[in-house]
Amino acid sequence: MNFTLYYIGAVGLCLVSGIALFKKTGNKENPLFVSNALYLTALCIFLVINKLSFFGSGMLNIDESVMLSAGRTFGHDPRAWVSVDPSTSGPFNLLPAALLLKAFDHASYGELRLVYVLLFQIPVLIMFFQILFKVAGPLKARLIIIPLPLCFALFFYYDHIHASSEHLPLLFTAICATSVIAIAYDAIRRWRLAFTGAVGAVGPFAKLQVGPLLFLMCLICFALLVLEKRKWKDAAWLAAGFVVTNLILFLIITSYQGLYDFFQSYIRSGLRYTTTHYSHPEIKKFVDYNFTGLLPLLLFVLFIMIWGARNIEHTHKHNNLYLEAFLSVLLAAVYCVIKPGRFFPHYGLLLVVPVYSCFVWVALNSQRLNSSVIPYFLTGIFALLLININKTSKAFIGWSYYQVSNKEILDFLIAYGKPSDRMAVWGWGSQYIHEARLLMGTRDVHFDFQTSYLGPIGDYYKDRFLIDLKQNRPKWLLDISSTKEFGGSEKSRLENFYPIHAFVCKNYEIVYSNSTATLYRYRLKEIPN
Repeated sequence: MNFTLYYIGAVGLCLVSGIALFKKTGNKENPLFVSNALYLTALCIFLVINKLSFFGSGMLNIDESVMLSAGRTFGHDPRAWVSVDPSTSGPFNLLPAALLLKAFDHASYGELRLVYVLLFQIPVLIMFFQILFKVAGPLKARLIIIPLPLCFALFFYYDHIHASSEHLPLLFTAICATSVIAIAYDAIRRWRLAFTGAVGAVGPFAKLQVGPLLFLMCLICFALLVLEKRKWKDAAWLAAGFVVTNLILFLIITSYQGLYDFFQSYIRSGLRYTTTHYSHPEIKKFVDYNFTGLLPLLLFVLFIMIWGARNIEHTHKHNNLYLEAFLSVLLAAVYCVIKPGRFFPHYGLLLVVPVYSCFVWVALNSQRLNSSVIPYFLTGIFALLLININKTSKAFIGWSYYQVSNKEILDFLIAYGKPSDRMAVWGWGSQYIHEARLLMGTRDVHFDFQTSYLGPIGDYYKDRFLIDLKQNRPKWLLDISSTKEFGGSEKSRLENFYPIHAFVCKNYEIVYSNSTATLYRYRLKEIPN
């Protein structure tokens, strides 16, 4: 963690946001006000500087190693749910890591996080600013955009910073939200409507959890085009984008006979995944983390509700209609976040665009949002910066990140393994696969479903693991199901799963072992069917 880069980025972004509100500086035109390109470039540069502060911080969440190990395997064999099953994420979430590893074979966790900023956060920022400038002009666009880059830059909890599976849905929800705004102001083209429909179709294949939210947003766009705008042909373009994309995706899955595994391990297992209910401490942690993380949005939302809501143009029926639409999106987002019953703090990223969209709509239709509010916005920026400095100075004291606990095993794999080797893992060990530059030996990124699911769905996962061992014949198998390892327990030990354990004992030999892990190597003989 580099404090200097973090604060340079945060302070610089706050200064740019504030200075850009003034048309002139002294007797000269303000270049940050006159030039949108310069303004956006400055925001993006300081945002990147801010995010570079975490570049060398290692693995902030085990999901990052999941993305990289699964991404490498997906790049080698892009048959989703057959060659690699990214668990609750879909194959589209693996594309950034797959492409990064194609370009840089041993990409780091910091590089993956930087790619996420460049591919997801910055496009969201630019997308919203462009539509705001188009429908509201330079000053109002610069006022309304402020909380979004501040929200991204002032994140400091590792769960909001790591390369999580919520970043691509963040981009997708922004595409749909800006489409709703463009529809309201008759500023959308038909190709963009088709693209929005395609995004709604692709969304569940990035993260199943966000499927209902994106479907609702596309449905809102369709309803507004038909019922409010009476543009039937435009609505047809939107629907065509959604339907055709779904057909293409299912044809692709069918082409490599992946439908059965798609429904079993993604749809059925995804529904099973939502039956867990965490304890009160987990909920409290989620609320605390996300209240602080989303504070820039919440503060400006509170201000605009007090200052601007009284002056919103209620005389126009469509203003209320669109506000109700954005509020329904927010409620749907809250539902998507809480329904799984697993209150991981990074789920809060799914709330960023819905919360911000409500703010945007009220701000766009507030008659009093003009130069008179600049002092209040500057005060808000300054207050948020002070709060952030106070919070981060305490949070970063105990900053730590995940590390490979069995360094000896990693050194052994690097010394005796080859990048083309496959390694199966019984446990949560994707970090070993990534750091040794290996391919996954089975399609599973962890053993959670094999060890925790009961009944037919549990049998499916255990049988599939054994089938993959027989078909892929991975050179290495790492057992880290010890109670001392992440996700391990006495019940999850490999010895308790007889068919898999018997196969391993018959076809693999132990090459390294300690109190927490055992590394096996394939015996180099034919595996009987």
